[in-house]
Amino acid sequence: MLGVGEAAFASGGMAMISAMYRKSRRATVTGIWNTAIPLGLGVGMAGGGWLALHFGWRVTFIVAGIPGFILGIMAWFFPDYENVREKSNAGKEKVSYVLKELLRNRTLVILYTSVAVYMLFSQAVSFWGATFLIRMLDFNIAQASFFMGSQALLALFAAPLGGMIADRISR
Repeated sequence: MLGVGEAAFASGGMAMISAMYRKSRRATVTGIWNTAIPLGLGVGMAGGGWLALHFGWRVTFIVAGIPGFILGIMAWFFPDYENVREKSNAGKEKVSYVLKELLRNRTLVILYTSVAVYMLFSQAVSFWGATFLIRMLDFNIAQASFFMGSQALLALFAAPLGGMIADRISR
């Protein structure tokens, strides 16, 4: 279910931003939008550690699922947005043709490669950082999760700043 949610979040969110904001502001808006991930990660880690320490992991899992369930129901009732109308052959090309066209774009290949490497390291730290702090530095679960969560919150500044810089460079 997490994969289904993330797939809908990323593609749906970017489609909505592309349709609703002019090109000169899109990177800034995308940067602000991208703060949702580290905000959720940071608050979830810090709060989850505290909950796990005081109430156990089962209660933590239940509490962590409640906001997503409520927001999912709310999203069902959101109004749709206007799509940008462009002439397109989308959906008519074969997957092999589209893949070949994407791989011709050197910038896109570099971007995908760099994101893959970034995700490899960031996910390793995200998944195993608290365990390392607990086992090697004698943190308790609340201390480790607070430390890891506070680091994730640093991205709240980096993502919008990166978007603003990208918009400025593109102008």
